[in-house]
Amino acid sequence: MRALATVAVRLQRADLLQVTALTFAALVVALNVNWPDGGARVNEAWGPVVALRNSLLALLALAYAVGIWGRAAPGRLAEARVTFLALVAVAVFTWPFEVAARAATYPAVPGYWPALVAFVTLGAYFGLGLLVGRALRGRYAGVLTFIAVPAVLAVSVWLDVSLGGGHLNPWSAPSVVSLAYLAWSAPFVLVCALFLWGPAPRPPAAVAADRDEP
Repeated sequence: MRALATVAVRLQRADLLQVTALTFAALVVALNVNWPDGGARVNEAWGPVVALRNSLLALLALAYAVGIWGRAAPGRLAEARVTFLALVAVAVFTWPFEVAARAATYPAVPGYWPALVAFVTLGAYFGLGLLVGRALRGRYAGVLTFIAVPAVLAVSVWLDVSLGGGHLNPWSAPSVVSLAYLAWSAPFVLVCALFLWGPAPRPPAAVAADRDEP
């Protein structure tokens, strides 16, 4: 219960509250624009909505991870943990948009795949963001974050196009079942888990004391 309360408090903080509201607004617009009118027989709203949702989750995970892990500040680990869990909650809250868009669409992709991809994408891009943030940590980390986040997303899209699509790009990943996307994501999901919930490194003083013992 304490963990849920902490996540709820994180969701109510101004930065994530505004970002979540913008995410909801973007999905509402996408659903409304692509929803068929009275004369249309085919509902094509699912594709754009699920692609937008997954891409927004990737962007949020990457941006928050780089921003948090790029600064050398006390409490960084706790902040990263609660932010990641709050983003998982955002993924759950936005899932009904994907379900609504799926109505009467009958996509070839099984229903479990977009749901799985959303959480895999969160873990992978948060883990990738932690690595990028650690590499950028320093005096200019704040400025470099604004460059690194779009650059990493652009590289992932470029690589995806080079490989034929559907493998690395969070926009196209929900639209086709791809084991390559899971294989690419798995190492970064593992990085996310190890960074956030792995064994804590021992302080240098404790390591030195162990070495001095006979």
